[in-house]
Amino acid sequence: MRTFLRIQLVMLVMLVFGVSVVSAEAGSYGPNLIPNPSFELTENDGPLAWGAFGLKGCCKWINGEGLGGSGSLLITAETVASPVWESEYIPLGGAGGGAEFSAWMKMENVLLGAQLWHKAGIRLTFFDAGRRVIKRLDVVRDEGTSGWAQIRNAVIIPEKAASVKVACYLSNTTGKVLFDDISLRLFPEHVGKRPSDTGGEDEITITVDPSISKGDIGNVNGLLYENARKKFSGVKGLQPTIIRTPQIVTYYYLIKDIGKGKIGYEWSLLDRDIREIVGMGAVPFISIGWVPEVLEEEIRNKDYSRWRAFIIALVSRYSGKYDVSGWYWNFWNEPDVFRKVGGKKGYVNWTGAEIDFYQFYAETARAALAANKNVRIGGAGFAANSPWLFRFIEWCGVSGVRLGFVSWHSYGAVPQLLGEKIERVRAALGKYGSTKNAGLVIDEWSSYLEVEDESKVELSMGNYAAAYRVSALTQMIESRLSANAWFNTYEDDYGVLAGGVKQATYNSFVLVSEVGRKLVAV
Repeated sequence: MRTFLRIQLVMLVMLVFGVSVVSAEAGSYGPNLIPNPSFELTENDGPLAWGAFGLKGCCKWINGEGLGGSGSLLITAETVASPVWESEYIPLGGAGGGAEFSAWMKMENVLLGAQLWHKAGIRLTFFDAGRRVIKRLDVVRDEGTSGWAQIRNAVIIPEKAASVKVACYLSNTTGKVLFDDISLRLFPEHVGKRPSDTGGEDEITITVDPSISKGDIGNVNGLLYENARKKFSGVKGLQPTIIRTPQIVTYYYLIKDIGKGKIGYEWSLLDRDIREIVGMGAVPFISIGWVPEVLEEEIRNKDYSRWRAFIIALVSRYSGKYDVSGWYWNFWNEPDVFRKVGGKKGYVNWTGAEIDFYQFYAETARAALAANKNVRIGGAGFAANSPWLFRFIEWCGVSGVRLGFVSWHSYGAVPQLLGEKIERVRAALGKYGSTKNAGLVIDEWSSYLEVEDESKVELSMGNYAAAYRVSALTQMIESRLSANAWFNTYEDDYGVLAGGVKQATYNSFVLVSEVGRKLVAV
């Protein structure tokens, strides 16, 4: 108990006084472990330490098309195929921990295949000492056409992983893709580790000067409220500063077919929840989505007239009842993850092409601004590490489409790297007039990692998750993130009130609410 209280007190002091948890070593990554990472060294007319597999002639080493005109790996397929460039075994040592992976990709007409994962990509395969597979991790999967773009992700290396292989591939699809400058660098020993059974005994000294203010911590106590059929019992005790609603069109049954080609709106549930959110002093984060069945065909055919009418009615309704200038109107959620492929049915967030989605956002934003020119509308809740995020920013910027904020998700990311991602997004927004003033929002995030062992609960909502949340919040505050929403409220595997019981993550909300909003110097 003494160790836990000491940790809790240190977290409290770090948060209220704006102390960063990034150690001096956090940027001191190890050397690049990838052999021949820029593919400049050759052997037998191919890149040293790399081998090609699959359809003959699909994998080539070429010179003059890489970054800066250097060598690169090329994969091309005119018929559906799965060619691969793969590295040799790369030693890791078996201690686990974390690493930063980065690479550059350039695509031309890479088509989405029969399954959502049939794209171009890069995969890490981890092996134990006997070279048996421990885990496969796709660090990126992408489609379409794009210039050189960097992929940069944090990865957690499994314990007992003695080696890793890197595979650059096309998976059951066609197109052309180039790869260059691949890097895998280990974090310092203490970064990215799994939670331990024993607490540390290190002591730290923090000197603060409460007379010097460093500003306001902002909307940091954000929460995703995922079930529109439940009331807000218990949520008020969290003292959240921002609450994200479920997708309002489908979860609140807002749009209904009333016959004879007409639609009606049912506002009662959303009215109830907006009233509760505002009543507890939190900022509403309105999730606009998804396409209701009655409008699917016309939106697929790019007839947005009835959708525009709905957006105007939505924004006008609440603009007439409340001061909505500080609200967030978030368009969509993970359009890049759940998509209809061929004739298959399934859990679908978006059914069209990527460019169609961007145009749909533009139509929605224009309608919202027509109802209230001061409304803050943005999107689109992109999945963690999605390549759509930066392409969406670029499209809005080049097209001159208003973007009030951009939103994305993060699961299990090393807290020390959250700030780096925020700064990369901010730099991308700053390139264009229509996006340079956009806010930055992580509208769905958690400490959760994709594990199915006994550590899942601890990683999602136990003491580790509570400490993770506070640590990550320090990065968000320091990087001036506009808002965030923790995932989530009631769900059994993640909720701060899972099973109706206050979890350790619930206490992290209480802790943050009690420290106040002022940052002081250290």
